[in-house]
Amino acid sequence: MIWYLFTRTGRWEAPPSHLFTQFGEASVSFFFMITAFLFYGKLLDNKKSETDWLAFFVGRTLRLAPLYFLLICLVMALVLVESKGIRVDSLPHLIKVIGHWFLFTVFDEPLINGVFVQRFLAGVNWSLPYEWYFYLSMPILALSTGQRGKWQYLLLSLLAMVFAFGHATRTDLVEVFGFGIIAAVFVRFDGLRKFARTWAASATAVACLAVLVFWFPTAYGFPQRMLLGIAFILIAAGADLFGILSASVSQALGDLSYGIYLLHGLVLFLFIHYAAGEQLVRQMSPQVYWSLIAALVPVLLALSSLAFRFVELPAIQSTRHVVAWLRHQGLRVANLSFTDPLEGRNDRDLGGPFA
Repeated sequence: MIWYLFTRTGRWEAPPSHLFTQFGEASVSFFFMITAFLFYGKLLDNKKSETDWLAFFVGRTLRLAPLYFLLICLVMALVLVESKGIRVDSLPHLIKVIGHWFLFTVFDEPLINGVFVQRFLAGVNWSLPYEWYFYLSMPILALSTGQRGKWQYLLLSLLAMVFAFGHATRTDLVEVFGFGIIAAVFVRFDGLRKFARTWAASATAVACLAVLVFWFPTAYGFPQRMLLGIAFILIAAGADLFGILSASVSQALGDLSYGIYLLHGLVLFLFIHYAAGEQLVRQMSPQVYWSLIAALVPVLLALSSLAFRFVELPAIQSTRHVVAWLRHQGLRVANLSFTDPLEGRNDRDLGGPFA
């Protein structure tokens, strides 16, 4: 819908339709709630033992980075095509802005060589820094569950929070993550889980979403977050929206969700800008436009399936090996630091802590 309006107005902005705006904004809010629900829930499940933060951060990096880095490489290839191979920015500046994009645009999301690259990504990159802010807040959040934590990770978490509140433009999203945390606590009550399995719970969740769509033009605001939060808590506790969320197709699409999220903008850009052409799209009726967009869905699902099979899944499966390798390297460095330059003996030989 944003592309449809962009070809006509030249403005990249939320559509006037409540429904289409909520498809974007409410869905991203759910995305953040899911993050908080899953990972704070893990803290609650393991509150009697200390979280392995090295494994956690390696796992998150390998989950988000490989496909995102591949996408940014494709974006840079498109920048080369769009700029006709002519370098507009100075080389140091170009290296700097590319670095910003490889760092998940945590610091900035600048033009690359003068090219507005957000339209290649449908602008979804804005949400990824907030995912990282939440991950980095986890060592501090773990204190609320009784975990003690190591000072190195607590310091990292504190510095990340100071940076986030100093640089992030959407500090109000703390409330969204908060509802995910609340859901992680509430779903542990048997009474709520029992109610969530009833038709009344699904009806309540649907009613909250219906009020959100028909009453509010945006998902950002405390009343809207309350409606989303109630719906999400019921869904997290087991409400399947009359079978929709428990359907096999919904579960299969869950595996592809990150690829769909990252790649759909690229598919739209390639189709609208190159295959059809913005001038032709501008002249299309809504019926023709949506028919063509629907035809792109199998293409996107195929690409997302390939991305999951050959990029995401191998990276996820390598987490244990990467963590083991990092720990081995850490022990090697630690052992070298105990080497006696005169005797050639290390701490293991002396029966020390690494023996």
